[in-house]
Amino acid sequence: MAKNQNWKDDCWVLLIQLYQKKPAGLKPLYCKAMVDLSLELHVPPQTLHQKMKQLESLDTPRIQQLWQHYANNPQRLNRAVKLLRRMAGFGNSGEFYEGVELQESFEHDFRPIEGDSQLMPVTLIIILDLYFRLTPITMVPETPEIQDLARLMHMSAAKIADIMEVYQHCDPYLNRNEMLFSPIFPACQDIWQRYGNSDTEQLATLAEHLKAYYRRNTKRHKNNNCHNRSGKPRASHSNSCSKRNSQRCLWRNSWNAYALKWTIILRWNHRAPMKRTIGTTMNHQTPILIPTKTTNNATSAKSGTMRSMPL
Repeated sequence: MAKNQNWKDDCWVLLIQLYQKKPAGLKPLYCKAMVDLSLELHVPPQTLHQKMKQLESLDTPRIQQLWQHYANNPQRLNRAVKLLRRMAGFGNSGEFYEGVELQESFEHDFRPIEGDSQLMPVTLIIILDLYFRLTPITMVPETPEIQDLARLMHMSAAKIADIMEVYQHCDPYLNRNEMLFSPIFPACQDIWQRYGNSDTEQLATLAEHLKAYYRRNTKRHKNNNCHNRSGKPRASHSNSCSKRNSQRCLWRNSWNAYALKWTIILRWNHRAPMKRTIGTTMNHQTPILIPTKTTNNATSAKSGTMRSMPL
């Protein structure tokens, strides 16, 4: 029985590239990027996570040398990664071990189950953790906890409720004697045998780590490339960042002044006409109202048409 969990030093470049992926830093144990690299290298996520911790601390001279050679040169790092992936047999260990029985400890949990291609064993593990937190009467799609989990895993709440119903037939304490015909029953029964009788706290911890696989990295740190691995600004970028910020402030202040100037001009040109009051200014003569010149003074007097003329 062959075990393919070997770590090679050539894989450090892949781990450095994953470490620098935004947001840069130590990645969660079961995030999708970490799991994808684990499936590509056929190395458990726990091993990659430990290697990434060593990379973060730079605890060996070899790791320090690799970091200095690749971390500050993205083009060199990308060329090394492409060269490694073009190597014959890289990521295709299935062809090498064809006909040999393999002991797959973690890869099986991230592959679709029989009976439903949209479900994986890790999906059933997370749902089993919520199963132990609810009562059978609350295992319905309207339960808020089920709806929250459905949004996280991008599936319907009704489907999660159906999986919990299958778990009820696996639960010996409920003693369900009726027959259940479900294509996912064997997979649910296998997960129950693995975790149903174990410590619920350990299951909750595992499920919380596995939820990172479904979370999206929506929060991006602005100017993330201007910070080093310790979170402090890099010396090579601090001056450029301050100069860029000062230029932005100068441009913003100039634009605000320009906009304020034209706002005042437009408001002045489109201002409402001011009513002139009698005898309020010394530079203007006091106006009086006199009849408008017409050919017929009687008609003008009757109509009451008046116009203003200075004395």
